[in-house]
Amino acid sequence: MSNARRSALALYIGGGLSMSMGAFHLFLPTVFGWSAGMRSAPSSLQWALSSLNVFWSLLILLTGALAIAVARRRWQQHPAGFAAIGVLACYWALHATYLIAQPFPLPRSLAWLGWSFVAFAVGQALLHAIPLLSARTAQIAR
Repeated sequence: MSNARRSALALYIGGGLSMSMGAFHLFLPTVFGWSAGMRSAPSSLQWALSSLNVFWSLLILLTGALAIAVARRRWQQHPAGFAAIGVLACYWALHATYLIAQPFPLPRSLAWLGWSFVAFAVGQALLHAIPLLSARTAQIAR
């Protein structure tokens, strides 16, 4: 498989995973019953949690679409596409690091789920790094 095809495939997979996570996060408050847990919290905190979830979900949906657009247009070797994918790779690497340093609080019976969150973030960082490394390799070969 060529570097260009490998890069595009990595971005399609990473973008699809991001969009899936963003879509799921829109339903997260309902799935986990946040409203029941937040009843005693001030209304401003309830609003903040809800808006952060909606906007983060939208951001992840859009960055997934961006990764797919970069792959479709083969922009990963162009400076703007390279920078966009670089930012996404850095985001996911930092996300994984944060999850390791500050694990998501889960009951002991669901500890495996915390490691799957880390694995997802590491996988996303790697999927976004593949096109960066391929673009660099192509530039060096020229």
